[in-house]
Amino acid sequence: MRMLFLVFQDLKESHGISKKIIYQYEAFRNWGMDIDLCSLNPDETGRRNYVVRDRILGSIGRGPLSRLRFFADYRGIYNFIREQEIKVIYIRYTHFANPFFLSFLKKLKKRGVRIFVEIPTYPYDGELKTSTFLSRMKKRVEYISRNQFYRYVDRIVTFSDDKIIFGTPTVKISNGVDFSKIPIKRSFEEKGTFNLLGVASMAAWHGFDRVIDGLHAYYSKGGKESVHFYIVGGGKQEIIDMYKRKIAAYDLSEYVHLMGPASGNTLDEYFDKAHLAIGAIGGHRKNLFQAKSLKNVEYAARGIPFVYSMKNEDFDQQPYIKKVSMDDSAVSIEELMAFYRSATWSSAEIRKSVEPRLSWYHQMGIVLKELPGVVE
Repeated sequence: MRMLFLVFQDLKESHGISKKIIYQYEAFRNWGMDIDLCSLNPDETGRRNYVVRDRILGSIGRGPLSRLRFFADYRGIYNFIREQEIKVIYIRYTHFANPFFLSFLKKLKKRGVRIFVEIPTYPYDGELKTSTFLSRMKKRVEYISRNQFYRYVDRIVTFSDDKIIFGTPTVKISNGVDFSKIPIKRSFEEKGTFNLLGVASMAAWHGFDRVIDGLHAYYSKGGKESVHFYIVGGGKQEIIDMYKRKIAAYDLSEYVHLMGPASGNTLDEYFDKAHLAIGAIGGHRKNLFQAKSLKNVEYAARGIPFVYSMKNEDFDQQPYIKKVSMDDSAVSIEELMAFYRSATWSSAEIRKSVEPRLSWYHQMGIVLKELPGVVE
């Protein structure tokens, strides 16, 4: 059965979301789907093109007009679907619904194409900034348009517990990983230090500033142990700058380390040296109190205990996780150390608890069960 996986972003090797998309695509292939992946990639001139393999389906160009074409021009993608007789389309949706997109979906529906729309985070209105008139209008158009999905979309794929989203039945899955690509954490012991690790593409809802505030409180109270927090990843510059200001104001440059993006052996080494990983602890900042975070699954696959704040039914009952409050209070470093030192688990046991249940192969199989005769 011919299938197209459509994403409206560039895929970068070191980017966590890009890796997730590629793993999902490979999982569909491993289930026997005849699938292509279409992404929006820049060329050497900066023009952004819809690309399948090495074939350009269309271009939205570059500069201010490219934003307009992004929201309006689906001709190349539709022509490819018609030419290739695509029967199933899986769309990663990131808040861009408008009348042109609805028209695209309507034409697909008329052709008998089965349409799956994945919403990575739901609800997501807290993520949408509306500081300008244009942004408010964009949000209003998106709001009106998304509530028409039920006319054309067969299933919305969600990581939430919602049975219906925008009037459309859902398929509920969890985030997964490709276990063959993630090595288990190797044992490491550096006497006299306690190492925390946060890996993310920085945004306010990761809440790493709460750990920095916690380190400030710990040392202000006379903390004697050497506690280090390694922050790995790029992301929003205003968030990184905020971390830098806090580090300077608290005089924590010896203990908080902004390492930038990392992958491969370098990233493996950060995990090997870490005692405890920090997941998202700022979801409340976008009114999100429940989420099946991909980062949590990646941490568990590595075999490292971790911290998070939001409800997550995949992990809430596991002994190797530490929950913190869903507010902006400083994270207690003393509590983190006490939790780690009470450990009754091994890295192998942590990984075993999620393998293969949270593999992308298993999770994409849940989606494909919605297609008659594909998964028995």
